[in-house]
Amino acid sequence: AYVAWASGAALFCGQTALTRAAFIFQGLQRFDLSNTVTIVLALLRVGGSVPLALAGMGLGAIASWQAAITIVASVVATIAVGRLEPEFRLRAMAFPWHTLRSHIGFSLGSQAAQIGMVFVADSALPLFVGVVLGPAAIVPLSVGQKFPAAVGQLAASSAQVFYSTVASHADSRRRVQEFMQLGTRWMAILALGPCLVLAIMAPAILDI
Repeated sequence: AYVAWASGAALFCGQTALTRAAFIFQGLQRFDLSNTVTIVLALLRVGGSVPLALAGMGLGAIASWQAAITIVASVVATIAVGRLEPEFRLRAMAFPWHTLRSHIGFSLGSQAAQIGMVFVADSALPLFVGVVLGPAAIVPLSVGQKFPAAVGQLAASSAQVFYSTVASHADSRRRVQEFMQLGTRWMAILALGPCLVLAIMAPAILDI
């Protein structure tokens, strides 16, 4: 249990550093680096966890692997950020309370709103379904939501690149209109294929 808790704490710290690096990559429009880190980390997590689970190593070993690979990825991503943009290198310095003081209210409000949205979107509906229809009804609900959420994430990732490109041409209304039309059409086409497959497979998925 202590190993799992320690691994969870390390995983949280590593994931926080990775999130910082990902936001910097996206702000610099280096989506190639952001996507590469995400894909490689996901593959390493699964590639290490599955053999450990099959070998019967238990939750502690899997949690330790997840934490270790996340810490390594966060270190690599942080070094990459420093090389790409030296201004974002982590340095030892006094905490700038005078700079953050005016933003604390906005930050706390944003965090509260985010926690509220996560609760409503991820917890409130399953809780309501479980109380009204029983715990067994939560499984098809959760399974049914996973696949549309994955399609939505695919569209969201595409939109990050698309809207950054549009913003770089904000001085030309004609170019913005062209990019908006082109990008919207291609995002719809990109999402249409998975949506058609889900519409066909939905009954079989919900029967699992």
